[in-house]
Amino acid sequence: MKRIILSIFIITSFISCGHKLNSKVEEAVNKISEETVIYPDWETTNEAFKTLFKVASLDDLIYLTENENPFVRYYAFIGLREKKYSKILEIYNKHKNNTETIYTSNGACIQGNQKISILMLRALDPENPEYKWLTKTEYDKFYDEQIK
Repeated sequence: MKRIILSIFIITSFISCGHKLNSKVEEAVNKISEETVIYPDWETTNEAFKTLFKVASLDDLIYLTENENPFVRYYAFIGLREKKYSKILEIYNKHKNNTETIYTSNGACIQGNQKISILMLRALDPENPEYKWLTKTEYDKFYDEQIK
């Protein structure tokens, strides 16, 4: 009997600890999941991203950086960057060894697969005056590690 009660408690704990997305966030995630290419310099003009950014909370975006779809993970990361999430480096560090690639294009002739970890790192480039999570030296060090 004690085992049954303990099992029910454990299962209930796991279920109640799960993050729930509201229907608007789920709809935005479903749209992003249909994407087949990312235009890294245009990510914030993407309609699916704009919708996600508008309807997702900070907790939603953090949760979505663990989504199975790499496009969702990437756009959630960009959302955290845009919201200037103070712990974004912790999120990047979770993904810095992720070798999964996604197809990118500049909208013209430059296209190919990029590691999601490199795309996330590029999103933190200290050359952009809005985003100062890394110094140029730290950024270069991370970048050198990524291209090995």
